[in-house]
Amino acid sequence: HIWRCDGLSPVPLLLDARDHFPWVLAQLCTTESTCTVLDPETLPPEAAKDRETYARFGVKNSLNVSLLASDGQLHGVFALNFARDAKLSPLLVGRVEMLGRILLTLLVREREERALVAGRERMRLLTEMLDAAPGGVLIHDELGRVLYANRWTMELHGYEAAEFVRLTLSDLVEPEASKLGKRYLQRVIEKGEDSFDIRHRRKDGSALLLRVTARKTLWNDRPAILSVHLDITERDRAGEALKKALDEVQALRRRLEDENVYLRQQIRSESGHGVIVGESESIKKMLAMARKVAPMDSAVLIPARRARARNCSPRLFTT
Repeated sequence: HIWRCDGLSPVPLLLDARDHFPWVLAQLCTTESTCTVLDPETLPPEAAKDRETYARFGVKNSLNVSLLASDGQLHGVFALNFARDAKLSPLLVGRVEMLGRILLTLLVREREERALVAGRERMRLLTEMLDAAPGGVLIHDELGRVLYANRWTMELHGYEAAEFVRLTLSDLVEPEASKLGKRYLQRVIEKGEDSFDIRHRRKDGSALLLRVTARKTLWNDRPAILSVHLDITERDRAGEALKKALDEVQALRRRLEDENVYLRQQIRSESGHGVIVGESESIKKMLAMARKVAPMDSAVLIPARRARARNCSPRLFTT
């Protein structure tokens, strides 16, 4: 901002102090909060650029006050320049310094308000993007208190926004998984990030399984945990159904194998010659004759010289 008295040479609306007053700026940035120039012609050789600028605009005296904030950031310089020689008394210097502090307060407040407005706008855009994300985003502090949740997360758990922000992780995690959830949270705090599966509970009491990727972050300058999660409940159910079907197939296979062994034994037993191991032409002929007469009621005498043959043959004729 530039204001000048009538009759003075026009001054550009924008002046870069680094180009036009490098020596004065260096004094204000390093050692002094106030730099008084009583006569530009008496400035040291390294202030040649400053002397040239003062001469161009007809400045005879200059009183410069740095607008240096408490955090060390220089917000600007308040300069009071005189077109004729003026007596820069301590009272005048004190008043200018006080005016400089007022200007500094206004500048800092204005920049903070701009930053706040810009931050709110960024937060609004970020919230819109997160709400449109095809997955859950949850931010909570290290004690598990919810700080933010996108729309997908709230709808998945069945809560309204006003309800969800009053919850903690203990309210969301299934009671059976509570200890496991605390262990995962501690691991994220210690390692900085982690991924895991955990069961949550909806408002209506139904369960869901989430695949979670979590990492440490800052939320409003406070330590927090950012977690992104996907609902894998249906995938888990499909996996359980597939495992159940495979178990049933295995059980059926074992049953069929047992039945096969049983049937083979029955066939061998019913054929009546399971203990006969011979395959010679004489044995085959004898078995063929036995199968022919076995269904008949007539008695048949088969001479046999060995006891084993006498024990096996009668079974061929038992109906």
